[in-house]
Amino acid sequence: MDIGYSDKKVQKICENEKEAQKRLGQEVALKMFQRLQWLAKAPNLDFFNTTYKFLRLHKLSGNYDGMYALDINKQYRLIFYPCNEDGEPDTESDFKSISIVTIQEVSKHYE
Repeated sequence: MDIGYSDKKVQKICENEKEAQKRLGQEVALKMFQRLQWLAKAPNLDFFNTTYKFLRLHKLSGNYDGMYALDINKQYRLIFYPCNEDGEPDTESDFKSISIVTIQEVSKHYE
């Protein structure tokens, strides 16, 4: 799966180990990198509904309408939106055809 980032701040957290540890703590940062590796190796989003169910891929609403989240731990999650080949949000396709996502943020739920 191809992974993009909503901005440079999010990209830095997701690609720089020191920055991730500084902002998230060592344990959360390690799990986040593990989740990002799984996301990169997945053929599509449906993979998380069949193989990695414990990551609780779920649709968000409200301010995050059209986005999805994968759990990092009980408090933190990766928030992303599926994209088409042009990198634009894709709310029409099913998970079996989604192979591009953009990470919107790494956040502490209910913060």
